[in-house]
Amino acid sequence: MEIRDLGYEHTPDGDETWIERREKRSEMEAYTINKVILVGTVAGPPDERTTANGGRVAYFSLGTKRKVTMAGHEVSRTDWHRIEVTGAELARADGWIRRGSRVYVEGQITYGSYERDGLSIPTAEIVAHEVTVLRRPK
Repeated sequence: MEIRDLGYEHTPDGDETWIERREKRSEMEAYTINKVILVGTVAGPPDERTTANGGRVAYFSLGTKRKVTMAGHEVSRTDWHRIEVTGAELARADGWIRRGSRVYVEGQITYGSYERDGLSIPTAEIVAHEVTVLRRPK
């Protein structure tokens, strides 16, 4: 059986002590992460708009597939994600994103809502920080 030093210094084998691990864990608890990575197929051409301050923003739908079991059978389902692209990423991807393109998207998920017929409809969008076209349709 090995006896370990529980002080602030490293043990003879170079491992961290429990106090150092506890301090690092409490530092990490202060951080949060909101990161989404998607690889999917673009549903249609981006809907480009001009913002109130004169900037450009584009939205497109990205489909990702998943398998689910229903009544004992495995079926494929498509989840649709609304992607928002602005700034340098929009300029870089402009003209490359079109229906059928296979795209890698990295960004953050944001939530909002809008009113329709007196009901509040929840929304979720991916604000893209990186968009890479992996394959264009033929």
